[in-house]
Amino acid sequence: MSKAARYLLIGALCTLFIVQQAWADAATPGSGVPVAQVPEASAVEESPATPPQDHVRLVPKGEDCPLHPYRVRMGERIFIETTGHYASSIKEALNAGSAFRSLNLYFDGTQVPGAVGQVSSDDQGRLVVFFDIERDTFDPDNRKGWDAIFTRKSSVDMPFLLSVSAGKNGPWPVAVVPLPLSQACAKQVSRESASFMELGRSKDGGRTKFIFYVGSPLRVTLTALICLGLLVAAYVQLVKTNALRDGGANTLYSLGRSQMAFWGLLVVLAFVAVLFINGTMEDIPLQMLMLLGITGGTGLAAFVIGENKANASRTELEALRVERAALNDTNAPTPDEKRRLDELNAKIQLCEAQVSPPSVGFWNDICNDGSGLSFHRLQVVIWTLVLGVVFVVSVIQTMSMPEFPGSLLILMGVSNVTYLGFKIPEKASVATATQPAKSTAVAPPTPAPVPGATPLAH
Repeated sequence: MSKAARYLLIGALCTLFIVQQAWADAATPGSGVPVAQVPEASAVEESPATPPQDHVRLVPKGEDCPLHPYRVRMGERIFIETTGHYASSIKEALNAGSAFRSLNLYFDGTQVPGAVGQVSSDDQGRLVVFFDIERDTFDPDNRKGWDAIFTRKSSVDMPFLLSVSAGKNGPWPVAVVPLPLSQACAKQVSRESASFMELGRSKDGGRTKFIFYVGSPLRVTLTALICLGLLVAAYVQLVKTNALRDGGANTLYSLGRSQMAFWGLLVVLAFVAVLFINGTMEDIPLQMLMLLGITGGTGLAAFVIGENKANASRTELEALRVERAALNDTNAPTPDEKRRLDELNAKIQLCEAQVSPPSVGFWNDICNDGSGLSFHRLQVVIWTLVLGVVFVVSVIQTMSMPEFPGSLLILMGVSNVTYLGFKIPEKASVATATQPAKSTAVAPPTPAPVPGATPLAH
């Protein structure tokens, strides 16, 4: 791929990403209004579904065409209206001691982390409280709480049953009253929009659910496709270049470098994807930093070991070449010198293969130790792929990077150390084949001097 084609591809991907953001925001009802509008008391009284005297109900969004009046996004506010003894209980909780004055929100019985209610309005027994739905990735408790909520749902739009509690009172179920569409608004509603609205009216035990989402389906889908495309493009580009090779062009691919690039790309793409979907920077867990450190250290150690072995082979190769050049300069070599020259040529070929072994393909290179498929290399590859799949699935489910258990990190570290330990004697068949040049080779006998003859130069 030429440089112009690369720049064109990068520009097209960036443009597509920017366009999908604008498209997603424009296609999401109410996404431009981060805070729902609290209706006036008269508007509530004129509602087609008048609530009972004592009630706790979700306040719909104040939109001209309420296709999704109870569809709330991460970063928005949820308003809940209370009357009667519910409002009185909340006032008593707020006036009580600090230990019992908090107002908490629940999704399907699970407390929403970080959502502490505040009073929005108090008018003639009608008390409206609001909750800011925010995810703080830098707070471990907040992060784990949202992860527990997200793992319960498998779709982008997550229907939940709402509940609210005030101090020691509650939790009370929050009613979601379906709103009929006006005739003018109904003309603008397509079949897809109408069927989607029925999703928000799905019931559980007679109660209507509301829809919570972190990003529009269009944005999530396009972000996933773009990240997948970037991962494939980066893999193809890295394989074509020398970035993952031990030496120059057409040499072996390095398992340590490949593992380091794999995790680096996954973390960067996950960070960017969550940033564009949630609109917040993702905190990289300590476990992920440790994993990056393990893979980076493995790649560096593998490079050092490979360079030391290559330097030793280069030194030996240079000595063999010097000896061969001396024999080639001989005018009338003896049979022993010819035999020695053949041995030197064979050993030089082996040393050249040791210094710059040719590649036989990416997967063969990273799983091969020079004498065939090796288990210690295959073990590193398998565990890297398995943890990579777990990482991707976790990011999709929880919109955050996973915190791998310490035992998995230890397992990865042991696998990498084992790989490095076996890497030192790797390709021993080639190395030992070159040793006789110095240790076991018998020097050719020096011919008896012939009177009047010129001695051979060594």
